[in-house]
Amino acid sequence: MNSFIVYEDEEFMAGLAPHPISIGHLQISSKRTYNSLSSIPEGTLARLFSLATKLSWVLFESFDIGGTNLLLKDGVEQEYTQIILDVIPRTTEDKINFLWTPLKQTEEEFKQSLALLEQAMTMEEEEKEKKQPDKMRRSPEDRNYMVDQLMRRP
Repeated sequence: MNSFIVYEDEEFMAGLAPHPISIGHLQISSKRTYNSLSSIPEGTLARLFSLATKLSWVLFESFDIGGTNLLLKDGVEQEYTQIILDVIPRTTEDKINFLWTPLKQTEEEFKQSLALLEQAMTMEEEEKEKKQPDKMRRSPEDRNYMVDQLMRRP
């Protein structure tokens, strides 16, 4: 990161991008090292995007912009060893181009991609279920009359 820090807490740091694509371009990084999006715990990821939302609002209040783009950099091809989330202010005159040549795929290729993704989604759900403990069920004898009174509707 750089010396132009806009926000810092025990978990994240956000500052002006050292090589900005637009005025006010911010970068958020975690103080912990995560190599990929999938390695970030869900709570941390939620806080990361909550911070990005807050910083987007700050950009709207500070500059005459029409929107923001979020660009997440992770994986082996990046410059740093941690995940960086760019918050890029946008205007109609900024000439930033995120266009690419679309890949031409046949319907069969789409179906193959869909099957692979569905299989991975199913595996992820099964892994989550294995990690969660069985929910405890209460017997009528275990009920607490004070809690029951709080749950009672008038």
